[in-house]
Amino acid sequence: MALSEALREGLETIPGCRSVCYVDMRAGLVLGAQSHKPCPQERYDRMADMAARLFSEDVLSLVEHAAETAPDTEFTVCDPSGATVFVRGTEEPDHALCCQCDLPVDPPEISDAMRSLRRKVTHVFSKM
Repeated sequence: MALSEALREGLETIPGCRSVCYVDMRAGLVLGAQSHKPCPQERYDRMADMAARLFSEDVLSLVEHAAETAPDTEFTVCDPSGATVFVRGTEEPDHALCCQCDLPVDPPEISDAMRSLRRKVTHVFSKM
């Protein structure tokens, strides 16, 4: 399975998903993206930038301090237009999946679907 196929499957299986992309946070690159409607590259670039900021050591240490536990590898950011979910790669910690979803969202259901997609994308990259 190619990255584009895995992302297309994620687009169809993540509840309320409008667009999804896979990014290299260190390089600031969007490695792949899929959307139900055409999206400008700038939108994916903003998601990549936000993922890099959220998973930065400064933010992760603040979250860990506030929660008194190690932070998970996920963030959800909501605004009036929807929710954007960020899931950090496990095998590639500089990579992340980013998904824009319609409101309302069911965080546990979206998290499960995003983790499933992360496994598929990890498998794609392990074959390269």
